[in-house]
Amino acid sequence: MRKLVCLSILLVLTTLHAQSQAVARLDTRDARERVPSDSDSVKDVLFKIEKTFEVFFNYDDDLLNQITLQEEVTIPESKADLDVFLGKLFSNYDLEYEKLTDTTYIIYRKTRKSSRSAPDKEDNPEEEQSIRETQDIKKGLGRIDRKGTTLEGKVTDENGETLPGATIIVKGTNDGTITDIDGNFKLDIAGSTFPVVLAISFVGYKSQEIAVTAESFIKVTLSADIAALDEIVVVGYGEQKRSNLTGSISSVKVKDLENKPIIRLDQALQGMSSGVFVSKGGGAPGASPTIHIRGVGSINNTDPLWIVDGIKMSPGNHFNLDDVESIEILKDAASAAIYGAEAAHGVILVTTKRGKEGQTQISYKSSFAKVNPIRLPELLGSEDFVNYKRQARLNAGQNPEPAWDNWEYDTDWIDAYYAGSGFSHYHDFSISKGTERSNYYLSLGYDDEEGILIDNSFQRFSLRFNSDFELAKWLKIGESILLSRVGENPIDNFNEDYQGSIPYRSIPIMPIYDESNPYGGWGRAPVYFQGPNPVASQYQQHEKQVNNRLDGNMYIQATPLKGLTIRARVGYNYTSFLGRAFKEAFDYGAFANPINSLTYSDGNYENITGNFVTTYEKSFGKHSFKIMGGYEASKVENVSYNVTATDLPLDIAWSFNLATGTFNTTNRQTLYESRLLSQFGRINYNFDDRYLLEANVRRDASAPIFGPKNIWGIFPSYSAAWRISEESFMQNVDVLSNLKVRASTGRLGSDNIGSFIYAKTYTSQFSTYAYDAAAQNKQSGFYISKFPNADVKWEEVNMHNIGLDVGLFDDKILLSADYYIKDTKDLLYAVPIPSSSGISTHNFDARNPEINVGTMRNSGLDLDLAYRDHFGVFNLKVNGNTSFMKNEVLRLNGDEYITSGNGGGQIGGMTRTQAGMPISSFYGYVVQQMLNSEADVYAVNSWAPDGIYQEAGTGPGDFMYKDISGPNGVPDGQITAEYDRTFIGNPWPKMMYGLNITGGYKQLIDVMLQFQGVHDVDIFNANKAYTRNFFGDNNTTTDIFEAWTAEAHTSHPRNIANDPNGNFGRPSTYFIEDGSYLKLRNAQIGINMPPQMLEKMGIGKIRVYVNANNLLTIRKYSGMDPEIAGSNVSRGVDYGLYPHTRTFGGGLEVQF
Repeated sequence: MRKLVCLSILLVLTTLHAQSQAVARLDTRDARERVPSDSDSVKDVLFKIEKTFEVFFNYDDDLLNQITLQEEVTIPESKADLDVFLGKLFSNYDLEYEKLTDTTYIIYRKTRKSSRSAPDKEDNPEEEQSIRETQDIKKGLGRIDRKGTTLEGKVTDENGETLPGATIIVKGTNDGTITDIDGNFKLDIAGSTFPVVLAISFVGYKSQEIAVTAESFIKVTLSADIAALDEIVVVGYGEQKRSNLTGSISSVKVKDLENKPIIRLDQALQGMSSGVFVSKGGGAPGASPTIHIRGVGSINNTDPLWIVDGIKMSPGNHFNLDDVESIEILKDAASAAIYGAEAAHGVILVTTKRGKEGQTQISYKSSFAKVNPIRLPELLGSEDFVNYKRQARLNAGQNPEPAWDNWEYDTDWIDAYYAGSGFSHYHDFSISKGTERSNYYLSLGYDDEEGILIDNSFQRFSLRFNSDFELAKWLKIGESILLSRVGENPIDNFNEDYQGSIPYRSIPIMPIYDESNPYGGWGRAPVYFQGPNPVASQYQQHEKQVNNRLDGNMYIQATPLKGLTIRARVGYNYTSFLGRAFKEAFDYGAFANPINSLTYSDGNYENITGNFVTTYEKSFGKHSFKIMGGYEASKVENVSYNVTATDLPLDIAWSFNLATGTFNTTNRQTLYESRLLSQFGRINYNFDDRYLLEANVRRDASAPIFGPKNIWGIFPSYSAAWRISEESFMQNVDVLSNLKVRASTGRLGSDNIGSFIYAKTYTSQFSTYAYDAAAQNKQSGFYISKFPNADVKWEEVNMHNIGLDVGLFDDKILLSADYYIKDTKDLLYAVPIPSSSGISTHNFDARNPEINVGTMRNSGLDLDLAYRDHFGVFNLKVNGNTSFMKNEVLRLNGDEYITSGNGGGQIGGMTRTQAGMPISSFYGYVVQQMLNSEADVYAVNSWAPDGIYQEAGTGPGDFMYKDISGPNGVPDGQITAEYDRTFIGNPWPKMMYGLNITGGYKQLIDVMLQFQGVHDVDIFNANKAYTRNFFGDNNTTTDIFEAWTAEAHTSHPRNIANDPNGNFGRPSTYFIEDGSYLKLRNAQIGINMPPQMLEKMGIGKIRVYVNANNLLTIRKYSGMDPEIAGSNVSRGVDYGLYPHTRTFGGGLEVQF
């Protein structure tokens, strides 16, 4: 704590010293803008003030036209000094003003001699009113009764086009209305007196406030809100104007996310920003996608850090998308270094909705959708199965099964296994309200999604409450609370191994049902078939998971001095997990288990975070400083427990008390703990909105992850920007509204790995030891499960970024470009150890020791292009983004490599991570040609020293693999795993892109299209090992029709049992396919009911829409879907995962 205080004092003193030096060097004549008396009127002064401080003056033009300045006037440097300045200014010209709101003033001729703050008791109020009413104040004055008054007017854009559906509200009241189809409005207002202030707003236009003094026809002109430079962007522990950013930050607003048929916040980011690659490995309800920000930066977990309303917490599938106001994605070190040890893989800042000043807003949203698989394989029917299977046996010199001649069933397992269509529906109800001193937002959400598989579903219920309250002008408090409950019926057959293809391999001559089977009456397979009955296995595995979650976030903020803000915040996240899985006893033929089992899993996750942040900002002349310092502490605890019992007497009584078999309560207990202590600070300097500098630093201590030697890490960043467009020599370049160059460098850290990785750990699993010959007296004990590594330290990311921001035609066109180099050093990897060490790493609790093994580089170019404009009654918005990325492992512990990829015994070892190549590159043999004759086979074998080039069983219809090298470094005439495998593909796309198009007509019709795609990426289609070949006695797909035969020489291997050449058993270029694709992610059209119809019903908005998700996919890939995810070291391998889905649906929105 003493160090933090000293650091804060040092930062403040440094800033104050810099300010004093800057002031000393300033020419005092340039400190504040001066208005000479010989060239300006009072109206000119007011105009400059309006432009500088974004306020609005209402006055009688004739009155102010007669008044010229009598002396030089100096406009104040701060808005806080404005009221004093106006009082002094107007006192010289017999003028007074009245402040209606923080941004609206009314000016009139002085009517009394005394000051406004201490009125003379002898003043005549009637005389005062009479004098005021003689002034023709066009926008503002007149004290008259407005009881029962109706205000009329019209709202148009800058081109005179009417704006139907614009909202008009009397500030401080519940009176309001909307414009009709011609832009006209009538507003009945309650009693009180003029003046009143009308707040007019319309989507896509700048809001406006107008003071009204009497009943008259009001004409309002709104200008398009296309300029983004003054947009407020959330940054780490604060906010900044977008024009003042020096780092690389992408923003996603609530309007960009609305009405997407997506339930997860992380998936909604797909295709929305450059440098952000979101991929989903299947279409299971509620399944989580993977997110990579600027490439993959580690062998381990590379999930980004999520910050929700200022507190660290991952939204997962608990978050209601309609609760989100905005999202900021921090992509470079300059913007992310303030989060230090947890920011190596990017930071995503989520801001949730809060009540807005004005009328109470009540809204209801409902949507529904029909869910279908995009594509499914076509299996062989019984006749084709028997014929092709018989041929495969005969081609291998084997006898066919006699039972094949007497088949009686023809089961379509695809039709039986999949439920056909799923159905999803979503409902959200919210109410919000805001005043000048307080606001609240309350929402209830419910989502229910059925999967396309039998007995597979997802449900979520959420309740959110956000509020803020101003206790005093200098003191504010608030909170954000989320309660959610997620229930799932997951499935077991789809995961990152070959189990995903089980329903595709089940033989059609096996029936679904067999009444003679005592285990549920399910169909049994012939003895030669080793697989399960996939439909029965789905029904006989009863699994349910429930997660309950509480997210709480409270803050108190004080502004005791001008420019000084002190904020304390505490966040609490608690998640409880309960899982139940009952597996019935089954008999599917050769695949059987007569003993049932019951497993209960429970656990809880708890995260407590508190931070204290102080911010001070000061401006003088053209100089602005902002300094921030803070302290944060967080603690995470995660405990999970697993209990399994077997041999229950009944399949309907799921109770451990009835178990008569094994009762295991110790083998799956997991404890996790981490603590993070942090100190951080930031300094911003701004000179005349042209030259921008920023420096960040964070100091983190992570325990108990790293040992005492490396517990602390320091993560600084430095950035600068030059707004060239603000230079005097650029003022006449009308086409260019913004031009800024940015540069940054910094260091980030990663502690996203298990706890206690530096220490020796023990386990008691399978540790009983018998001290007697009969093994009756067993004692429990512990053994080492992991060797220690006291020298293990942070993964460190050093990132360099240079960027360019361009705005054209008053920011109708916006371009942002960033080139980056991102180096990760001290990569952490759990290095396998030999079994001679005495540590058995196959046990659940055992872990290989983590060591820092190497360095990795990601480099690339991010481009974002936006176009926004209005064409009369039409509006159009186009956002496009693209990213070019290259990944390379620079060093990996000498010449070592990491092999991964599991094909369930048929094929495996297809990925390798090695220096000089991208992480998880595909590794295998190169198919050189197809051997079409015995002569081809003889010629190939003649090259080999022992007469066998690759396999003894090689024949026509088999692949010939390329002889790459041998023991002497040159081809040796033989194919061996050691010398003839090479890198054959890259699972990481070199190009990613997204295109989002929205348009509308008079706010009555809106259209949205979202495209997303990747280019120049490879997929390892491991499904070919099963869908183009009979793996054992399993079924296969109609793809086997394309197999090579003596009559038809194709590019696919022959149909032969046992695959003697290993065509389907060894990784090769045969499995590598182009994974590029373009998807129409979402298409939507909405219709808004005309405002004049709704106003009579007291309804603000009714919108109906229809949409389609994953409507179109353009690809070359032969598998079900080219969108493949996977772990960082086993990426892009298609094992047959849960099919991606397409949805057709619609929805309703109602606002009151």
